[in-house]
Amino acid sequence: MAGDYASCEWIEGGVAFNRRSLHTCLVVHHRTGLPFVADYDGGAIAFDTLFALREQIRTANREGGGHPECRGCPHLRVGKWPRAKYPIEIVGIAHYAYCNIKCSYCFLQTQDPASFAAGMTPYSLMPAITSLIRDGHLAPRAIIDWGGGEPTSYPEFDQLLAVLLDHGTFHYIHTNGTRFPAAVSRAPRRVHVICSVDAGLPATYVRIKQKDYLERVWRVLEQYVRAGVRVSLKYIVKEENCGDGDLEAFTDRAVRIRAHELIMDIDYDFPVPAPAVIAALGRLKAMACVARLPARFGFTGANFAPEHDVAGRVEGVFRDEWLLRRGGFLTRILRRARGVTLGRLARRLLPSAAHAWQVPTPETKDRPDATTQTRPDQPGGVGRRVWHLPVTNGD
Repeated sequence: MAGDYASCEWIEGGVAFNRRSLHTCLVVHHRTGLPFVADYDGGAIAFDTLFALREQIRTANREGGGHPECRGCPHLRVGKWPRAKYPIEIVGIAHYAYCNIKCSYCFLQTQDPASFAAGMTPYSLMPAITSLIRDGHLAPRAIIDWGGGEPTSYPEFDQLLAVLLDHGTFHYIHTNGTRFPAAVSRAPRRVHVICSVDAGLPATYVRIKQKDYLERVWRVLEQYVRAGVRVSLKYIVKEENCGDGDLEAFTDRAVRIRAHELIMDIDYDFPVPAPAVIAALGRLKAMACVARLPARFGFTGANFAPEHDVAGRVEGVFRDEWLLRRGGFLTRILRRARGVTLGRLARRLLPSAAHAWQVPTPETKDRPDATTQTRPDQPGGVGRRVWHLPVTNGD
């Protein structure tokens, strides 16, 4: 359909399996999101209902008001959206609620257990997935986005991953990093792991996760890296994990395992974080940049209510921290400064040496972040396409 309108990859080609329901996506924001398609307990997908909802969302977005579940979503982009060759190009899988750790910020700990009880006895997905492939509905180069619960512990995970990798699909796995599935080795270059470690010290990890698994997680993540999987580490900063001891130990280990990037975020239940959290986010990004670990701010937490501009506050702290950590002989002077930002003072003192104080850009150029997938659209690597995908978050 001609003309520009606000949309996203999920609206145009997505389907998502939730606990006892189908949705166009599983992205949450502003206490809403997840446009509902139909009740679902396995079996055939209601394609007519799905396609009708997609068109309803497109119409609402074109006419200016926006669809209620999509209105305000940070992933909407205005542009031309040509109809895809295949009806399903993105699949979200998050119908499984069990997890072997207990992150303090996770919905499994913060919500009424009755709201996710169905996910403890999930329906089988194998019939639906095999049908999508057999009937030609699933794009051979589709993206599969795994959430949960802990997806790698889902009983059908290994079998489904193998079938989908053999079909040619690309995968985002939001995992706690306690298990390395053997099926990953079938096509590791088409797997992207996103793991929220959230601590550098074992005692802090136990306090947040209720399990003493930190060393185990680092070993599994290193195994992913060595296998050729792209690994993005997350750190959801809260007041209980924002000390320099944790941040420095985390950064050091991330560099040692050769992780591909760091994603810093906030707890989406607290969209306006405390000053200590903002300060820690800025320090952590500076530590990562000094260590040459690509780092960026913002995922589910920051995207939940982006109008609070937490990213801007974090960036201000980061720039000052970067100058301190790269400041050399002026560090003591800058630390004693009062009433002027460190960046301004640096520019006053060193106007002719600005290059020595250059602050890195928020995202490393030419390096895909956790929501970008570069992939061949056809077998054999013919015709490359870059997706900027609003992915589901298992947290």
